[in-house]
Amino acid sequence: MDDRLVDEMLRLEPFKSIQADAFPPRLTLRELLRNDCRVREFQPSELVIRQGEYGNSAFLLLEGKLLVSLRMLRSEEHTSELQSPC
Repeated sequence: MDDRLVDEMLRLEPFKSIQADAFPPRLTLRELLRNDCRVREFQPSELVIRQGEYGNSAFLLLEGKLLVSLRMLRSEEHTSELQSPC
């Protein structure tokens, strides 16, 4: 991730509320974002992740809308639409 995107991320929640000085000098919050995060763009109706799939990522919606659908016990399905804060 380039410095411009890191600066943008640091202005958004939850990152803007994180105390940067709580991170060790050798591994700052800025360095974590720069080295361990990536921005992905998705097309309308494109699947981001499927319920039950193994994953080791967290997703932060920067722009647009996202439809979340969860299948619960007894085959109930719950759907929510999320809107980016920007």
